[in-house]
Amino acid sequence: MCQLRNKGKYIKTHAKLFALLVVIVVLFVGFLFVQLILVESERISPDEMREYVQEYFSEYKYLYDDQNIPFIITDLNNFTFGWRNFDTTGVISTTHGTALFFSPSEKGYSEITIKKTSYPIEYYLWPQMATNTDELPSIGIKPGEYPLDGVVTVHHSLMYVEPGATIRCVRKDRPLNVTSTGAVLIFGTYILEHSILLKGSNNKEDWSRTQADIDALSEYIWDCKCTGMNATAIQSIETKYKPSMLLDRIASRMKSSDYKDNQALFNSDYEELRRVAADTMNDMLVEVLNDFYTLQQESAPSLPEQIGSYLLQKADAIGFGVVMTVIGVLVGKYMKSKKDRGKKKGK
Repeated sequence: MCQLRNKGKYIKTHAKLFALLVVIVVLFVGFLFVQLILVESERISPDEMREYVQEYFSEYKYLYDDQNIPFIITDLNNFTFGWRNFDTTGVISTTHGTALFFSPSEKGYSEITIKKTSYPIEYYLWPQMATNTDELPSIGIKPGEYPLDGVVTVHHSLMYVEPGATIRCVRKDRPLNVTSTGAVLIFGTYILEHSILLKGSNNKEDWSRTQADIDALSEYIWDCKCTGMNATAIQSIETKYKPSMLLDRIASRMKSSDYKDNQALFNSDYEELRRVAADTMNDMLVEVLNDFYTLQQESAPSLPEQIGSYLLQKADAIGFGVVMTVIGVLVGKYMKSKKDRGKKKGK
């Protein structure tokens, strides 16, 4: 009888431990899933990537038609985005960066294909480059635009492209080369003329429809420069189109409070707007500054308001975590009940 009692206690104790282990595992998996959802919410999705591509080409073709380029310039090779269809393959890295690959379409329409990779986007483009970069000397590329028309090879070094820096290879047959003893880490942008657009970001804001307009205008202006168009004409194009695009981006960032704790970001956007704004836009610049100062003076929400806002925004993720927790508890109780029934039958 004593042995049966001890055996029952042994089974009961282990059932509790097993149930506790199940609950812990379920809670841990639920926590990881919640964290994954939080990361996914900031990452560009395949559908949003398609919207970016469509908006990018739509805006470029609008600029091309609105400027009557075919009637001004006879050599249209620099403006292929304006008059031919391109198939696009987008690659979203779940760890770092996103890239678009353009190829002229032989069909009468354009296709968009989106895929994902778990590797940093640089390894998708240069899979042979070194994986261990700890011993490599670093070469920093500061913010600015760097057009390359010759062969550039990264060898026995790590090229670090800072945010705001753009490496642009102006000839398709001369892309940036990276050997097995070199590596590239891009937080800015890499462009292979009308072939590749790579950004060191997979954040949806950097691949938004508004950003697509800005990127298309940047590409269009570069193509204008390549035709020898004079600086005054190019400045007039910027003044005509870019302020409204920048205002849309500033308004979006105001609404999402991106400037609240990041004045440097606002300063960068505002200086870019001020640079391209015409003299008649002074009132608009003042209004933007006033909106920014108003945003900075707004009191921070109380802790209950912050918690309520967070719960509202993350309701799906939190709900999933709660469900997983409940399932874990129920499994634990079921296992306990099953063991208890087994104990009774053994008596």
